[in-house]
Amino acid sequence: MAIYQLPNAPYKLKKPLLLEIERDESGAFVVSDPGTGVFHYDPDFGAALTGFLRVLINEFEFLRNNQPNLSVPLREEFERFQQYLEPV
Repeated sequence: MAIYQLPNAPYKLKKPLLLEIERDESGAFVVSDPGTGVFHYDPDFGAALTGFLRVLINEFEFLRNNQPNLSVPLREEFERFQQYLEPV
């Protein structure tokens, strides 16, 4: 599934997010993005997708707000996020 924009978010996508959607053994939907490593799951597909978008933005904001103090691996993660997201 491709996401081309983030609804109601202070960020826009530089390029589409190509999401993977799976169902786990309990039947819950797992929405994930291999590019950022973000995922979220819920028995309801809409809630799984909405949760994924919330986690994506929260993680980006955390990395962005703590940029001066990030370890090398977290700086690399922030750089991956910056390939996808930018402030509006």
